[in-house]
Formats: sequence, C-alpha cells, structure tokens
Amino acid sequence: MSNYALRPNERQENPAIFSHFRRLTGGPGLTSLGPMTRLDLIRTKLNASLTPSRLTVVDDSGRHVGHAGAKPGGETHFIVEIASPAFAGLGRVARQRLVYGILAEEFEAGLHALALITLTPEEDAQRPV
Repeated sequence: MSNYALRPNERQENPAIFSHFRRLTGGPGLTSLGPMTRLDLIRTKLNASLTPSRLTVVDDSGRHVGHAGAKPGGETHFIVEIASPAFAGLGRVARQRLVYGILAEEFEAGLHALALITLTPEEDAQRPV
C-alpha cells in the first residue's frame, strides 16, 4: 500500500487522477481512504467503459427513503448524466441498456435504480447550459 493521499474533492473533480490513484494504492474497491462508495464504483466503471466527455453521478437515495429498494445506508438510487461517443448511432433504449450492462454487478450488489440521461458529445454541446 502506498503513502499517497487524495483529497476527497479530487474523487469527484478528476476521475482520471482517481483511477491512477486506485492503481497505485491497491486495486479495485480500496484506497488508503477506505472502501470505494457505490458512487465511486459507478463513476469508475462508466469512465473506464465509455470514456465520457462529461459524467455526473449523484446519489439520490435520500429522496427515496421508505420507497421500494431503499436501504438505510443509501447508495441505492442514482442520477447519471453521461455524454459519450460510444452512444453515437444508438437509440435511447440501446444507450440505457449499455449503461445497465456496465453496471450489472452493482445492481446485483444492491443498486436499485438509475435515472439516466445519455447523450453523444454533440448532443451534449447543443443542450442549454
């Protein structure tokens, strides 16, 4: 295990640094900061598989307390906005199936729901800010 340190906000601000940091500190799921959260795992898997130009992942579990699939510790409901060239030529359903396939292990481990916005980089550039 390395003595490298990573500021918590770097996990969200620079996924490439976080991915490199993971390789330096002991592999998937563990860092010197402790186990990866499901949000970290979702972000890492989508970055590795789809090389997005933009990726936003938000844990929305707090809004679903008491609903089906919600758990006391959260990490069950997420909002994902992703722009990736991998979506070019794919319809909305095919894009969503691609994301669900990448995150299949997370669903097996307790992820309950995703709200997805899947765009190509060109579509993302045309969206109002």
